[in-house]
Amino acid sequence: MTATFVEISSDRELLCTITRLASQVIEGCRQLDRLVILGILTHGLTLATLLAQQIVVP
Repeated sequence: MTATFVEISSDRELLCTITRLASQVIEGCRQLDRLVILGILTHGLTLATLLAQQIVVP
């Protein structure tokens, strides 16, 4: 059985999606200094890390 690679989103599209998600979190969160972002180890941790990098607490 051979694995097939299928690209769902380009790197640029993924970055735009993460940036948009971060903006929505910022708009919806009243206390960013109390925000906790969790990710499941398989791929959720990578996503949580990328999202957290986009959210900057002043």
